[in-house]
Amino acid sequence: MLDSLTKKVTEVYRVCCETDEVSSMTSFQMLKKIEMRVSELCEMLEILPKEYIEIIEVTEKLRAKERRQRVREDKLKELRRIQEERLKLALERAIAEPKKRMGRKLVYRSQPPKTKQEGEHITDATTKSEDDYYFT
Repeated sequence: MLDSLTKKVTEVYRVCCETDEVSSMTSFQMLKKIEMRVSELCEMLEILPKEYIEIIEVTEKLRAKERRQRVREDKLKELRRIQEERLKLALERAIAEPKKRMGRKLVYRSQPPKTKQEGEHITDATTKSEDDYYFT
């Protein structure tokens, strides 16, 4: 992890300070020089006239707008690609021969017999006793 951090610091140092003499420096020294360079650039930015700053802000806004547009277009392309893949798979399924089922066919199973509920059982007992009383 420390090696990957050192590699990133080296890359940033090369871009910021525009030098290739990195082999003899430690990552701490490179970070120090990067910080000094950033402070110099901030001081130079304060000295610039307002017209230049406004131009810089406008260009930054344009870059951000272009970046958002590119991201939006990439998302749309990805959605189109996914939709095309779905359509392609659906077409392949539609064209493909139906699968033949192997083995025995499924047999329809009848419903299990319903069990009599308690309420019906009790009414049957009372009607039986009434029938016995009247018909005997």
